[in-house]
Amino acid sequence: MMPESRPDYYALLGVDRDADGEAIRAAYRTLAKQHHPDTADRGGTAEATEQFIRIQQAYDVLGDPASRAQYDRELREAELAAMILRHRALVVQPPAAPPRRPTITGGRLFLGAAALLVVGAVLYIWQQQVERRRELESQITVVRVDPPRAGGPLGGTTAESKRDLPPDLSVLAKEMERLSRLQVARVEEAKKRVREEVAKAERKIAESSAQAAAPAAPSPTVKCAGGGRAFSIVRENDTTSVSYNGGPPVHPKIADLGTGLVVLSGVEPTNMIAIGFMKGDKDRTVVLLTDANGNVYRTVGVDCTAAAF
Repeated sequence: MMPESRPDYYALLGVDRDADGEAIRAAYRTLAKQHHPDTADRGGTAEATEQFIRIQQAYDVLGDPASRAQYDRELREAELAAMILRHRALVVQPPAAPPRRPTITGGRLFLGAAALLVVGAVLYIWQQQVERRRELESQITVVRVDPPRAGGPLGGTTAESKRDLPPDLSVLAKEMERLSRLQVARVEEAKKRVREEVAKAERKIAESSAQAAAPAAPSPTVKCAGGGRAFSIVRENDTTSVSYNGGPPVHPKIADLGTGLVVLSGVEPTNMIAIGFMKGDKDRTVVLLTDANGNVYRTVGVDCTAAAF
């Protein structure tokens, strides 16, 4: 984008930005002869005069090396500023996302399945305990004990009368105590198994959530091509290398302009080509062609497989 106060003098003279001085002079002479107020077909008109003045201004700027270098810097700064403004507009005013509909994710399905599994395990263990208790109750022998008769062998409290107690009572008491301890042990074992199953299900849910939340690792290699140029950029372990047009990999100079624009220079031996990347964007990568002084005289757009920065 050109600054409003300075027209595109290259377009006005009909020459490329990398045209040499001889090409600029030849274009100026042709246009000056064509639009001179005294020789133009519209001779003497105000339109012809204004066009001739614009052509003269363009040649005054581009014909002088110092003025042309200053003008090229203005062009480059205007283009970079326009690129940054477009990027900021996209960042500040993103398109409104449609309302998100609730979806059933794999994590929620797994959580529901785990809850059903735990409930089923508790019900199964409870059913097993009920059946075991019925089985134990069916094995207990009920003994009828008549109350001691007065004056009889069980009516006194002497040691002799205690020795005369029916042996079935002591056996029954021991059996009941043994069954009670066994029942308590089995209940505790069932509780332990339920706690282990719940802990296992919680660990699986946490692992699934962590895997779902982890971002996919970006590809370390990004390939770009366009305008007769192709290159690949590789970023591994904070090291960046670029292979330009099939050349050997080199480590370029990286300049982060702080506005979302990252410029790589020194990507080929002449050091007259730089690459501009917009952070997080793969569609607006440009190859900057510069002169020996680092002035950009042409930009070439390329397409990349992914965002490089």
